[in-house]
Amino acid sequence: MSDHEQRILEIERVFDLPREKLFAAWSSAKHLSQWYGPNGFEVPDCIVDFRPGGALSITMRAPNGMEMTIQGRFVEIVDNERIVFETANPGPDGVVKVKARSTLTFEDHEGGTKFNLHEVYTILDPSGAIPIEMATQGWNQAFDKMGAFAGSLDS
Repeated sequence: MSDHEQRILEIERVFDLPREKLFAAWSSAKHLSQWYGPNGFEVPDCIVDFRPGGALSITMRAPNGMEMTIQGRFVEIVDNERIVFETANPGPDGVVKVKARSTLTFEDHEGGTKFNLHEVYTILDPSGAIPIEMATQGWNQAFDKMGAFAGSLDS
């Protein structure tokens, strides 16, 4: 058992879209790079090997030009129902300060989709931890963008 601090983030959203479209938004680098990250952020580099054990690497560029890369792997994928991935967030010095295990679920809900993010952060170095409120705000902005993008996908 780890003696590192853990923080839990939980976000539930309902989208007026079929879950297949929301799930598809996560399934390729081409899709993920169109919406991932908070408002104003771009994704100049993205690798998505969408299978259990497959690589996940996302570089986000902030409006001020600062870049942050998260790297990880997909743990579990159940088509149109569930995605589990683990990531490590190295700081500018290359040292991993935070690890996360993220579980996404997609459920039919009143003609749309109930989408849930359950994320467990393991804080290896407190200097790299962002407040849960900030992470929640960033994810919610990203999910707004995800919904808009997913709505543009062909069925």
